[in-house]
Amino acid sequence: MDAVIQMDVDGLIPGWSGQAVNLFDWTKEEAVGQTTHIMIIPDHYREALVGYYGPS
Repeated sequence: MDAVIQMDVDGLIPGWSGQAVNLFDWTKEEAVGQTTHIMIIPDHYREALVGYYGPS
């Protein structure tokens, strides 16, 4: 099964599937409302996304 992570236009996570919990080891409660670049993007790629979405 695939992990499903929803992202809104501001980069915030409104949806986080059970398989996303297994893959990233963050609960749905921990992930929802956070930014994708903090929750799932490796550190070395975050700088580019901060320029796109703004700081977390």
